[in-house]
Amino acid sequence: MIRLRRTRSGVTLAETAAMMALLFPILVAVIYAVMEASTALVISEQLDQSARQAARNIAVAYISNPGLATSNANALKYGCQPVLKPIGAAGGTYVTDLSQFGGVGGAGTNITFTNLANMNVPGSTSPPTVTVTCTYISNATTGLPKFPQWDVLNLSKVPGFKLMSTAVYQIE
Repeated sequence: MIRLRRTRSGVTLAETAAMMALLFPILVAVIYAVMEASTALVISEQLDQSARQAARNIAVAYISNPGLATSNANALKYGCQPVLKPIGAAGGTYVTDLSQFGGVGGAGTNITFTNLANMNVPGSTSPPTVTVTCTYISNATTGLPKFPQWDVLNLSKVPGFKLMSTAVYQIE
């Protein structure tokens, strides 16, 4: 007696196709979210580093030029200008324009000096400091790429969503 052997390869193929049709969009969404989060992390780290370096530069320059506290333009020149590098250049960063230094959105290039009266007060608990804020601005002036590239999560509509970093450095 000869038995006919039935295969289930057609059913298996159909089940696999159905499973992929359900899982593939989820997989693509997860990969996209990981890529955007990674980009945000890299930008954030660059902003942190740039804000720290600018604050340090201004604090060091303040020792020889106390007039920096009254002129944001001079503070930008001495502290923030050396930090700027085009993205394509060696060691390039996401900070390419002086308009990125300041408050939210880079508005007003606000560099803040605090407790300057305590400069030569021995044992002061509030040392003099300089505060610098660095913001990621993607526009024609800075030449930085738009973030997020595709705004699937509508982050641009979230009030106050900005990639920015603030650094405080003590003036010694």
